[in-house]
Amino acid sequence: MPTAGRLAGAITYGALALYLSELLRPVFEEEGLTLTFTLSNGVIGVLVGWIIAGSRAGRGYPAAIGYGITAGVALVFWFAFVWSFLEMIERSLDKRYKGALEAVTDIFNLGMESVVEGATPVTIGTLVVGALMAALVTDFIGQRLP
Repeated sequence: MPTAGRLAGAITYGALALYLSELLRPVFEEEGLTLTFTLSNGVIGVLVGWIIAGSRAGRGYPAAIGYGITAGVALVFWFAFVWSFLEMIERSLDKRYKGALEAVTDIFNLGMESVVEGATPVTIGTLVVGALMAALVTDFIGQRLP
């Protein structure tokens, strides 16, 4: 059910995801990331904000810190999973894998490589501070508006 808290979560985490995507663009420059990277991550941020943060909005600021951290980790997981899955599809179309199991397991290897490569002090700091601030704003709105 749509609530003001869910809307606030979607907007704040969507904005955080867009900003993080722009921070990550120079790190992954050799892969030729386009506007699709930023917009897709923005959609992921909106969904994480709506489902994870927005559904828990209005429970108080200590709870907001908890679900803010959860939503931040979920952003990283879904960024890595979606882009690793797409990379695996490209590689499988180039016939780089011997079988389906090798392709599926490579999703996790690609995801870990991308997380390690993108884990700069600036992106980690932005993610932590941004996720906590977005959660506090989401909770503030969730407490005051139905």
